[in-house]
Amino acid sequence: MSLLWKDPVLVRHRLVDRAGAEAGYTVRAACPSGSHDTETLRAVDEEYRHADLAALTEGRLLSVQATPALLAGAVDLLGDIAQPLLEVPSWLLEEPEVDQLMAEQKAHGVALALGDFRGTPAQLGALEMVQTVMVDAEDPDLARIIEARGDATVIARGPATRASLERALAAGADMAEAAWVYPDDERHEGQLAAVEAHCLELLAMLDRQPAEPAQVADLISTSPELSVAVLRQVNSSAVALRHRVDSVPHATVLAGPRRLRTIAVAALSGARSDGVDALWAILSRAHAVAELTGREAGYTTGLLSGLADVRRFPIDWLTERAGVSSQVSAALLARRGQLGSAVGAVAAHEAGDPAGVATLGMDPWAVSRAWITAVVESRELLPGLT
Repeated sequence: MSLLWKDPVLVRHRLVDRAGAEAGYTVRAACPSGSHDTETLRAVDEEYRHADLAALTEGRLLSVQATPALLAGAVDLLGDIAQPLLEVPSWLLEEPEVDQLMAEQKAHGVALALGDFRGTPAQLGALEMVQTVMVDAEDPDLARIIEARGDATVIARGPATRASLERALAAGADMAEAAWVYPDDERHEGQLAAVEAHCLELLAMLDRQPAEPAQVADLISTSPELSVAVLRQVNSSAVALRHRVDSVPHATVLAGPRRLRTIAVAALSGARSDGVDALWAILSRAHAVAELTGREAGYTTGLLSGLADVRRFPIDWLTERAGVSSQVSAALLARRGQLGSAVGAVAAHEAGDPAGVATLGMDPWAVSRAWITAVVESRELLPGLT
């Protein structure tokens, strides 16, 4: 597959504030060759419609990059979003009647942002109509650009390293796009509590096909935390049983392998202050890899890959501790096989790199669609896990 791709794909990034807390998300389209022709923009609008943007935000701020139709109100997507922010990219700011359209949106109470802000004359002229500006975190003139923003809130976009993320926030950005892991992050072998060791042992046991139900139940029974988590999940509305279940072995059978894997990773990620958001990210990757491969091993591969990134574990250490199959291990360590291509593609999509997805031989559009569906499905699981 070419490094260029055929169809626009939607990319979502998380936003963190200066304290590192989750503050919201940005969504924008990555278009082939960066083109903005009519056909491409129509396809972008279609992707927005398909995505159910409100479901991607969990009530937080969502910055959506405008198309001409979205700015003109011809495509109504913002009504269900709790805190919408409509970003006007620099190329759209040059279009005829854009000032009038921005004024109309502002009059209707829509918060506006200027994308690609560098303090150009056109952008400075439009500052009075916006609440927010988007700046490039890697711009060497970042400090000067932030000074030109007036009273607008600043969102730093696309820091490539943890150090550049911290520099952008230190330079005056109020929020910044952030990944869970960066190339300059140190990864450390975990100091695992007893329940965490049980969780990894459970993942390894479930990866063996077929897993022995009695052995799985015995392992869960040795951990009070896992026992409570499994009973809680089975007795929740997610399973909708007529009678409560009090037996751990019975609950283990009713939960099934995938739900047990999810419970294990919830316990592994839940100790963090950002546990819910971290778990959402891990489950989304797992669901997406499983969808793309059609294999239950894809779910395990995605879970462990996401867990390694969120907890900054060395992937070789985590793979060895989890004791997973050779196929899952090869996918995680060397990106081999169908599982390796899929987990690598989902991780590249999360990083906003459609070209990286294509180099792995996968369709960026298909990966984007699978990931968006996974985000929504994973969010529905969280109330029963946290």
